[in-house]
Amino acid sequence: MEQIDWFAHESAARQRGFVQVCGIDEAGRGPLAGPVFAAAVLLPVGVQIEGLNDSKKLSEKKREQLFDVIQETAIMADRLAIDEELVRLTSHVAQLRALLCDPAPAGRRLDFLAQEFNREVNTIASKSQDIAITRLAMDGKAEIEKLREQVQNVE
Repeated sequence: MEQIDWFAHESAARQRGFVQVCGIDEAGRGPLAGPVFAAAVLLPVGVQIEGLNDSKKLSEKKREQLFDVIQETAIMADRLAIDEELVRLTSHVAQLRALLCDPAPAGRRLDFLAQEFNREVNTIASKSQDIAITRLAMDGKAEIEKLREQVQNVE
């Protein structure tokens, strides 16, 4: 019997430069016979859960056993997500631009904003499992420190 390489598509995508590859599964009888449900779970690179390849081939008991393992692993993956920090950073950049255009004194507000930049970049660095993102975060911290030094001279 021919052995199936369950990770062939994932490996090919990673070779083409994709960092995150998501597995998707559907369950149901079809849109004409009843509801269809689809789910996607993003697992960290290299994580393999034995028995996880096709939910339709699993017994209900095995699906329930795997549910906890998948949920625990996916929660870990969720903790590694940095999209919320990136949204807040984008908002902070907009606030910085607005403060720089405002003729009113902005020293304290700029200092506070620099602290917020630092908080988001620190969080990204601590969550990152990707060396390129970690390097960018370290570069960002250096630039934020330069900003903080300059802000000290602003009223």
